[in-house]
Amino acid sequence: MWKGLSNPPAGWKEMADSYVGGVNLFLARGAPVKSTVSLVAFRVWMMGHEVLPGWLGKLSWLDRCRVWSLKLATALMLWCPGFEQLLNMLAFVLYKYSVGLVSRQLHAYAGQDFRSESDH
Repeated sequence: MWKGLSNPPAGWKEMADSYVGGVNLFLARGAPVKSTVSLVAFRVWMMGHEVLPGWLGKLSWLDRCRVWSLKLATALMLWCPGFEQLLNMLAFVLYKYSVGLVSRQLHAYAGQDFRSESDH
């Protein structure tokens, strides 16, 4: 894992940014709750390394706050009974909400073809 983070392959940053953007879109309607830099920094911390990969650069104050929020959530899951269950309940509610959005979108199409006219 460390070897891959220290020298990521070509295109990794774009792929990771797209993934994190999708997660932010799903969790917070696009608000930048997490960033690729903060998630990599958190993962490096979880592996027990003190030094961040050189390509990562210096963390902004917002990224440091994001890393600390992940550390706090990790500590609460480990030492506070019920916090993990609360997160599971929130994830389930979010899942039901997203399935409802998809269902409403499919119902709105009411059998119409999804493809554009040029695709026929």
